[in-house]
Amino acid sequence: MKWGIKSLLGGGLAFAGFCVVVAGAASSTARLGAASPPTVVSVSGGTGAKISVTFSEKVTATATRAGNPFKLKCPVSHTVSVTVSSSPAKKYSLTPIVAPAAATKCQLTAVASHIHSVATGLALAHNTTVIFTISAPFTPPGTGTAGPSGPTGPTGKTGAAGAAGAAGPAGLTGPIGPSGPSGPAGPAGSAGPAGPAGSTGPSGPQGPVGSTGSTGPIGPQGPVGATGATGASGPQGPTGASGPTGNDGPTGARGATGATGASGPSGADGPTGARGATGANGATGANGATGATGATGANGATGASGSTGATGSTGATGSTGPSGPSGPTGTSGAAGPSGPTGPAGSPVPETHVTVYDGIPTPQPSNQPSEGFQATQTAELGAQVQLGAGPRTNPVVTVLMSSWGCQHGGGATCVTTPGAKFGEPITLNIYSVGGDGTSVGQLLASQTKEFEIPYRPSADPTNCPGNPTQWFDGTSCFNGMSTPIAFDLTSATLTLPDNIIVSVAYDTETWGYEAHGANAPCEDTSGANQDNCGYDSLNVGLNTSAPATGTYVNPGSAYQNSQTGSNYGDGGTGGVDIFRYDSTGWSPYEPSIRITTSD
Repeated sequence: MKWGIKSLLGGGLAFAGFCVVVAGAASSTARLGAASPPTVVSVSGGTGAKISVTFSEKVTATATRAGNPFKLKCPVSHTVSVTVSSSPAKKYSLTPIVAPAAATKCQLTAVASHIHSVATGLALAHNTTVIFTISAPFTPPGTGTAGPSGPTGPTGKTGAAGAAGAAGPAGLTGPIGPSGPSGPAGPAGSAGPAGPAGSTGPSGPQGPVGSTGSTGPIGPQGPVGATGATGASGPQGPTGASGPTGNDGPTGARGATGATGASGPSGADGPTGARGATGANGATGANGATGATGATGANGATGASGSTGATGSTGATGSTGPSGPSGPTGTSGAAGPSGPTGPAGSPVPETHVTVYDGIPTPQPSNQPSEGFQATQTAELGAQVQLGAGPRTNPVVTVLMSSWGCQHGGGATCVTTPGAKFGEPITLNIYSVGGDGTSVGQLLASQTKEFEIPYRPSADPTNCPGNPTQWFDGTSCFNGMSTPIAFDLTSATLTLPDNIIVSVAYDTETWGYEAHGANAPCEDTSGANQDNCGYDSLNVGLNTSAPATGTYVNPGSAYQNSQTGSNYGDGGTGGVDIFRYDSTGWSPYEPSIRITTSD
């Protein structure tokens, strides 16, 4: 067995044969005189199906609900489960369950939060990741013939009772006590005396009326202005809108989720003490005296008018003079009125063709769905056969189901209309393996940040049978359908007739890169903190055959779950790996639509 190994750790690596040796990897938090955390010393390919990981000291390697101490991906986009030698130890042997092929590029990660020193209890200094290429066929562990089943053991004792439910929300704050009476107002100050009014000056005498001037002669009339140009035709009317898409009947809801136990009531807050009395207002100071009004100045004298001149005698009528020159050209007439609105344009033809349609029409308010947080899932998809049409410029739509409330939950679910949460979601398109079911080559992948709406508030008035649900005007639901779309039209991609389509995203404790318990929305100390909507985000499931295209192998699906019981084969084909799951899904199929164009 030969391994070609390339590390992602940067500096501090030396090659020794086929072994990667990690030097100087002590944690940056170690101080002089304090114990140093353990580090990875080497990772090497051993004999047969073994991978050896050696640490600087004896450590424990523990798997928990949040994950495993070692993560192997072969190739780097596919997780492969491994069995780990006994803990604690300084050197561990890892055995992959699925044998990778020669020339496969693989990635091994030692997870710091699951590896601790036996001597000091300190965690591994940091996550350590190594990428290597398998340069010879990999020999899987031998498989012996299963022995006969042993006798059934005695029934175990009944488990201890579950822990008490979490405390209920705090009681409402008591009302504020009444305000004390206001003090009496101070007396108003006395007004100052008014000043004496000034005397008005005498008016000047009026002058005589001036004579009327003679009227000037009337000028000749200018020629008539030219007729204004005809107004331009009005713009063509807007293109007529396409008619609305018809609706399909609603899909039957998935089986109801078991009710959550009620929280215990919170004690009422004590009453607020009465407010102290308000002190009396101080007395108002007296108003100052009003100043005396100044005297009004006298009006100036009006000048005398000239005398009216005598009217002259009427002169004889003169002969008609020659015609005067033509007047200037008149200004252009105003623009004519706008022409009538043109007829509505024809609808723009739709260039995209639907080659697979597994989303009901009309879109239902909600439908059955698969929750990633509830089923420890990282990726879910299906194999589909495309119908007639182009195989380029695909747009893929997936119908999700949002069950999360913005605040509270159950009967106390409250969501401000329009409130949303952000979540990155990845679309993957794979070819189908030669056996017709296995996952082949990754053809395309796109990750987008979506703004997903929270489901509406609980409506106990319209949903008395289940007061935790919301009301769409006709029926009551737990979740709300919301479509997300991935546009791959800019990609140089030609789809084969059969493909595997999937979506992947992270929740608090599951996914390829779980958000973890320290995300801002996990902090419940703030009264107005929004809930983590991704923990209640599901993939919608259709219960009827697609309207276009074919769902290959009905009753099957493709998934990556950390829990074996979530697979139809109980996990015997591997867990924590995206693979074909042949049974247990009927009649549910992921709700996917694919359109293409030339």
